[in-house]
Amino acid sequence: MVITSFSDRGLTGDEVVAFARGVVDEDRRGELLGHLAEFQRIAAAEPGTLLYEWCADRTDPSVLWAYEIHADVEAPSAHSRNIRSLLPALGACFRAPPTPHRCVPLTIPS
Repeated sequence: MVITSFSDRGLTGDEVVAFARGVVDEDRRGELLGHLAEFQRIAAAEPGTLLYEWCADRTDPSVLWAYEIHADVEAPSAHSRNIRSLLPALGACFRAPPTPHRCVPLTIPS
C-alpha cells in the first residue's frame, strides 16, 4: 500500500510536522548516535509525539535530517522541554547544528 497523504495515515491536518537539517562532525558520529538513541526513548514516551526519526542524506551522509510529527501545536513545546538538557551534548556533535522548520500538512483533494 502506498501512503499518499496525511489522511491515509489517519492524520487530521491539525498535526505539526517538523524537519531539521544538520551536518554531523564525522569524528563524533558514534557519540551522536548514542545521544539520538536517548532522544528516541524520550520521544517514544511523549503522548504528543507521533513520529520522531533521523535520516542520513543519500548523497552526503554527513547531512542528517530529523523528521517529526506532533499531534497538535502544544506537543512540539513539550518535546523541546523534555530534550532541553540534552541539547548541548547533541549540538557538540554537529559542525552545523540542526535547524528546525515547522510545517502544516496540506490537504490535497483526491
